[in-house]
Amino acid sequence: MNPLKQADPAVAGRMMEEYRKRMAEVPEGCMPGEYGCTVLLTAQGNLYSEVYPFTDEEAKAADERLLEQLAKKGDTEIAYILCMPGIAIPWWIRTLLPELDPRNMETRVLLPREGDPRYRTIREWQPPKK
Repeated sequence: MNPLKQADPAVAGRMMEEYRKRMAEVPEGCMPGEYGCTVLLTAQGNLYSEVYPFTDEEAKAADERLLEQLAKKGDTEIAYILCMPGIAIPWWIRTLLPELDPRNMETRVLLPREGDPRYRTIREWQPPKK
């Protein structure tokens, strides 16, 4: 298990561009770190994203909106997930995405700093089995 695999630079760049575009929607006057953004790239090449304030209820609602979009379109196999600001992996990624589609255990999760394309798979983020 290599936790420092490299993402395709074109994929990472496309996802960062989506992140920048979505974060431009954050209301003026907000402090850095008040909002987060999750970007999903499906195996079919479609991007889905949500911007949310860092409160448990609103982040959970954003996560649910993303999952609803995937399920409605039948676009459930995720190739990459970009979590920004890259400080933690949301719980729903480890639990709900593999339930939505078992192939998502191999989804590559990017928790980058600007220009850092390292990733781990969801399988690698699972807690050890006892």
